[in-house]
Amino acid sequence: MLYFGNREPSLDEVFDDPIVRLLMERDGLPPDEARACIERVRAALRERDERRSAREGFYLEREGIIR
Repeated sequence: MLYFGNREPSLDEVFDDPIVRLLMERDGLPPDEARACIERVRAALRERDERRSAREGFYLEREGIIR
């Protein structure tokens, strides 16, 4: 897998890498299971960030910093 500069490879690029596929196969981790796990983590992080933003917005409004 080759990538240049600071660009991170996409998940598709990572999962298409032959070495990654071999390691996942050796470890008994099916690609669809890995993707599902990543999606669950993404959703949990998104939800956490939304809650954090709501709390910060409430605080800023309460303190009169924003309206």
